[in-house]
Amino acid sequence: MNSAKRTISSRRSTPNARRKGFTLIEVLASLILLAIVLPAAMRGATLASAAASKAQKRTTAATLASSKLQEILATGQYESGGLSGDFSEYGAQYQTYRWDGQLTNWNQNGFNAQDLQSQTLQQLDLHVTWRGRDGDQSLTLTTLVYSNSPVGPAAQPPVVTDNTKRGPLLGNVTSGGF
Repeated sequence: MNSAKRTISSRRSTPNARRKGFTLIEVLASLILLAIVLPAAMRGATLASAAASKAQKRTTAATLASSKLQEILATGQYESGGLSGDFSEYGAQYQTYRWDGQLTNWNQNGFNAQDLQSQTLQQLDLHVTWRGRDGDQSLTLTTLVYSNSPVGPAAQPPVVTDNTKRGPLLGNVTSGGF
């Protein structure tokens, strides 16, 4: 019996004896740490995802607005009115985006209207709106357009479009033999 006691006591007192597993205090401390850190990390991921979605929609709106503004300028549509619509012609994913344009007289700051000759520049504002998570969002692109029609031999009629999409990938534009 004496040898059995010595074996048990020698196991306990050996300095190299390794314990296996975690204590209850260590497990509780790690659970509390997870309970604090995990919600904060998830909130950060949610905010980052929302910011990325908002930036993507704003970038899409800017691209659509730039394209539409260039189309309006190239076709002279700003002169005839009818400056509103949607982007459904670009694809189903753009149906939620709408646009409207406004043409106003432009005066340079610091000059009286009486000091200027006949108005030659107008400001064209193109507003694009879409439905976002926080309600309606909008973006405005602005440019100046020459409002007096050119006269003389250099005058050319405005470009007329047949709404056919063109491009080298569609096979309806050639390189011109160069």
